[in-house]
Amino acid sequence: MNLLKFGLALALVGVVQCGNGNSVSKKVSFKINPDQPIIILSNLTLDFGTDTERVITAPWFLFTFNYANNSDKTITIQSLKLTITTTSPTGNLETTNNHLDPGLFPTPRAFILEMSPGQSGDMNESYYVHGLQESASNTYQVQVDVQGWIGTSSQPEDRFTKTVTFNTK
Repeated sequence: MNLLKFGLALALVGVVQCGNGNSVSKKVSFKINPDQPIIILSNLTLDFGTDTERVITAPWFLFTFNYANNSDKTITIQSLKLTITTTSPTGNLETTNNHLDPGLFPTPRAFILEMSPGQSGDMNESYYVHGLQESASNTYQVQVDVQGWIGTSSQPEDRFTKTVTFNTK
């Protein structure tokens, strides 16, 4: 399964695991958009006929997120780790791990987002999660672990993580 950038707006709210910055993490929110991404069962070709042509392989879904940093600290989000679970056509529970690597974006960078204190907004980018395992119901449970640090992109102070879970439809 691959993650491709196209336009993102993912918002995550969830369980927090953070070193000394636990109180800071509670003041930062993310929200997935849409709340339940739709699974598409056919391939999609982007940039057809160009050097950047790529195929989004079925099954796939698209998501974005928005965010709000209500803390007095800068937060840097480096990556998103996705754990995707479904029931296979044979009835087995199947889990796949993947991550959103900002180094693989069309404009590569070292981190996804740096949020100043009080900053909120949309990512203005969308991400395709594709090549998923076949599912008996075409629904998936997705756990997103937001990974980064408290501090600027060049001066990390402490670990920052949050977890959010959502279902596709």
